[in-house]
Amino acid sequence: MVKNALKILVISVTLVSCTINPTYKRKDIEKTIEKICKEEFNIDVTSFVTGETIWIYAPFYDLVNPDKSFNEKAREKIEHIFLSLKRVVLSMDKPPKFFAFVASDIKNIGVDIYQIGFIPDIVKFELQFISQKELQNRMVFIPTEDRKALGDKKGLHVTMNEITMGDFITYLVLQKLMNTYYKESENKYVSVNTIDGNYQYGKITIIVDITHITGNKNEIPSPLFIAEKSLIHYLNIYKEFTAEIDYVEIIDKSSGKKRLYTIKALLERDY
Repeated sequence: MVKNALKILVISVTLVSCTINPTYKRKDIEKTIEKICKEEFNIDVTSFVTGETIWIYAPFYDLVNPDKSFNEKAREKIEHIFLSLKRVVLSMDKPPKFFAFVASDIKNIGVDIYQIGFIPDIVKFELQFISQKELQNRMVFIPTEDRKALGDKKGLHVTMNEITMGDFITYLVLQKLMNTYYKESENKYVSVNTIDGNYQYGKITIIVDITHITGNKNEIPSPLFIAEKSLIHYLNIYKEFTAEIDYVEIIDKSSGKKRLYTIKALLERDY
């Protein structure tokens, strides 16, 4: 599956440490990233700022090999793009809060690989406040197949909305659920029917429908437990940035259970 093969990238991409004096202006961030990628690495990207999110779109003719593994040359280009992004945001006094990078296979099968991160986490990594592993755990990695990517050199098929902290935490929790239960589904212990969610009007909603099939049920944590624990984990990490989030709702369709918490009540739970 594309999903499993593409997981390799997020582990392999390394943000090389460097120190640069403030150089770039916020208003020029789009042109600056495009210019560095083109002039220094001969890579064509499209950059777009919406609110507090910087989007970067990179089209590839050879992103994925026929066996759906990553093309090594494409991997190197992606590392160069991340380095360019990092250089710019670290040398800017008020960078955007989030980055969203999309690498797309526009020739063969139509694949979009989204990687989303919180830019202050990159700063913390540079200051050695968090490790490389922790930085990667705070990034969202979403590979999807999309035929609309074919032939799209400018990212016109990608919806480049502003990402909020509510969106970001929702994505991180969904990623944790997917990493937990898709592995179990491959081992045929569970059947994953739904892992979904959204953030709207101050409320994070997580929806799961996961059925236990074989094995010791007690050894496989419940989706409600994983969702609650993950939400508590990330809400604590980003506590100073979560004023916009009021409620969390978790809907477990398989068990018929539904839980609604205020953020205060959820963080008071003992795990």
